[in-house]
Amino acid sequence: MTNRAWGVTQTTRRQVLSSAANDVPLRLLLALAITAPTLREDRVAKGVAVPEAVSLEPADEAGIRELMRNRSGKLRLVNVWATWCGPCVQEFPALLAIDREYRGPGFELVTISADEPARRESALAFLRQQHASARNVIFAKDDPEALVDLIDPEWAGELPHTILIAPGGRVIYRSDAAFDPARLKKEIVDYLNRRRQSRTIAQPNALATGVLTGRPASTASRASFRSVEPIFERTRPR
Repeated sequence: MTNRAWGVTQTTRRQVLSSAANDVPLRLLLALAITAPTLREDRVAKGVAVPEAVSLEPADEAGIRELMRNRSGKLRLVNVWATWCGPCVQEFPALLAIDREYRGPGFELVTISADEPARRESALAFLRQQHASARNVIFAKDDPEALVDLIDPEWAGELPHTILIAPGGRVIYRSDAAFDPARLKKEIVDYLNRRRQSRTIAQPNALATGVLTGRPASTASRASFRSVEPIFERTRPR
């Protein structure tokens, strides 16, 4: 929303509140203000779906580079898309279904819009229509080649592009063009299971090491990507 539009909204709200104050007893206004959050909480308690916030934040080169390093401690699914990319739009519901299925302490989805910065509002409108409440960013520079270089050294620039990144930045799955949902789910499940098993094994080992060494277990356990041709050139709107 632009500052200009926000200003209009603010003015309208002030006018409505001013008019209401003249016609409605102050006690009723206070009661409405107090009960509004409670009504929302009641909807959540009764299992009524409450829409999650959807946002689209700009990310510069340093921000994209940090996303790919993945120091979140989670398995990170990254999808690069654009509003003008037909296959991107077509696969987006399947992408969000995967996010809803696996979202949690060990998994997260990040989408990166390859739209021009000037088309941010169009990209945000699409994300809201899709109820895409994952982390969504848009590259702040109108430089497709730079975006390609930052994201994946093995990516030739086709859209959509999907990669699965383990904590620390190791890519364990990538897909040029539309991804295969079944294969992607298998990669996610396999990784999460391996991680769960390694933690289960590590805990008894740490305890045993602590006993054998005579130390507390807690102490013992510490013992270019080059594009062949400019990305998006054939289909990108001018």
